Amino acid sequence: MIFNFYESQGILIDAGPPSYYKNVMNLLNQSGIKLIIITHGHYDHYGSLSRALKEVKWKGKVLAHEQDIDFIKKGQNAPVKKVSQLPKLTAKFYMKGLTPLKNISAVKKDMSLYDDYGIEAEIIHTPGHTDGSISVVFKDKAYIGDLLRGSFIRSNKPSYPWAYQDLEKIKASIQKLSSFLDEDAVLYPGHGKPFKMKDATALL
Repeated sequence: MIFNFYESQGILIDAGPPSYYKNVMNLLNQSGIKLIIITHGHYDHYGSLSRALKEVKWKGKVLAHEQDIDFIKKGQNAPVKKVSQLPKLTAKFYMKGLTPLKNISAVKKDMSLYDDYGIEAEIIHTPGHTDGSISVVFKDKAYIGDLLRGSFIRSNKPSYPWAYQDLEKIKASIQKLSSFLDEDAVLYPGHGKPFKMKDATALL
């Protein structure tokens, strides 16, 4: 299983499972990250942070949506209704070492990052994978967590995620995302390769 996390313009977007903590420590020590955004409350997106943040002197802010934040603070996974077999199998291994992340602030509505952080990007609520899923949207790209899954082979075509809470909300979130971006904008998923906005809307 491949877990993507990204650094863009001073933001760390997601942080991988608990075993990724050294990778995250290195990023926080070596780059100018001033903000961490967790796209949703699943172990493979926030699991490394509790340990990594204990090991480094980093004074930035961690954000997640208010509908998933309680699960993160308890070291749990936000609920999903449909789960395929693969994530069930991998979770048993990759969840080892998962601990609560207490020092985290809630995103309560769609927000610009410019006034507080000087970053020309927005956080928008894109539920469906979980109730509290969010995406980080720049002018020509977006980081979408597990709203959709990228390909692991040569194709750059996306698929619906292996697990989700509400498929109709995923579709509505794709439509919402398309209102912020051109069809050739690049979407970066939590798993798999990037793809274009037009490939995401083709699923609707």
